[in-house]
Amino acid sequence: MTAPSPAAELSRKVIKKVINKEISRRGPTLGGQGLQGPAGAVGVQGPVGPAGSIGSAAVQRFAHISSTGVVDVARSFGITQSAVTLNGGTYCISGLSYVSMGIVTLDYLDSENNQLAKFGRSGPGCEVFVRVFNRAGTPNQAGFYVMLY
Repeated sequence: MTAPSPAAELSRKVIKKVINKEISRRGPTLGGQGLQGPAGAVGVQGPVGPAGSIGSAAVQRFAHISSTGVVDVARSFGITQSAVTLNGGTYCISGLSYVSMGIVTLDYLDSENNQLAKFGRSGPGCEVFVRVFNRAGTPNQAGFYVMLY
């Protein structure tokens, strides 16, 4: 048996080098992904992080208040019955820290079609108020939802 010529040997080396380079380049795409192995054990839960602060744009308190001034505890947070007083169509909410703004919406099931509600801020003893009235401007009573920011 005769040894290959130097040209043939060089040619084989070049071809082998090109093939190995191409296999390395295409290697990740040549075979499909194998089957997923079994899930590992669940790790230990880490400690609870510190409580975050309430942002200025977050609702800080909310309440559902009936037409008679009763706070619906199941639909309220941060506003208690002792904080609400009713005088005609004005519902005063007191004992609050700073309130930057609020939104009030009449309760469809505890109001009449021609009623309107207005949210306002006053001063100590009545930090915020909701005034309910009819379209003629006469004070009325109606249930409402209020969110305080």
